[in-house]
Amino acid sequence: MGINVILLGAGYGTRLERDVLNCSDEDREVCKLIAGLPKALLPVGGKSLIARWIDLLDETGKVDQYYLVTNDKYHEQFHKFCEAYGGKISLLNDGTKRNEDRMGAVASINFAIEKFVAADNDILVVGGDTLLYDDFSIYSFIKEFEKHKLASSTCSLVTTYQCRNEDTIKYGILEVNSCSMKVESFLEKPKADETTSRSACPCFYLFSSPCRAIIEEFLDDHRDAPLKEKDATGNLIKYLIAKCNVFTFPISGRFDVGGLQLYKDCDAYFSKCT
Repeated sequence: MGINVILLGAGYGTRLERDVLNCSDEDREVCKLIAGLPKALLPVGGKSLIARWIDLLDETGKVDQYYLVTNDKYHEQFHKFCEAYGGKISLLNDGTKRNEDRMGAVASINFAIEKFVAADNDILVVGGDTLLYDDFSIYSFIKEFEKHKLASSTCSLVTTYQCRNEDTIKYGILEVNSCSMKVESFLEKPKADETTSRSACPCFYLFSSPCRAIIEEFLDDHRDAPLKEKDATGNLIKYLIAKCNVFTFPISGRFDVGGLQLYKDCDAYFSKCT
């Protein structure tokens, strides 16, 4: 049994777009380079962000199919990207044209799940604006997941890294049993004095196939909730904690390509690694 990978590329990158429109003379050249690109297609160290993920995951030999969720605004750009991979990537257009009409990240995950050819495969979710530091081992991550799945068929493995005290209010924070590495609770952007945990959780999750039913339940329960609740994948992790075993896999850090400076930092890092 293999893995179906869901690549989330349906965001509109409004913060980065604003930064590009208002960039300084110093950043004029880089802004020309990336203007109009969705974040998943940004060049990072000479290779698009999403291509880095595909190359890394292809090395495992575990992936059966990639599902790339985009919106109507960026569909043509992603279509050209996918052509180079033959039929390896199933491109899914959510039909939206504006940020205000977006489905939300969790709905995008479920949108892809509904299109799965191999319905019993496990599910790897990758944020289209996220890269992990180059010391991350995808082999060790999958091996750890397979170990947990032997003990519990309904389980998830999520990555965590240690953030600074002042940054807890920016991220979803997981409180984790230090012995079992099982997640005990999820806190949405807590103040530093509200928890001793500093375990931030980026959007890189591996779910066993039975978790798809829980994802559907989450969306049913949040059908009338504000979009921001369905857009924050941390809310899904919080929901999963109560219904299945969620374990953590520590990493050294990640890049979240939200704004221009964050993009420049990410590009500089991977340019050195190339």
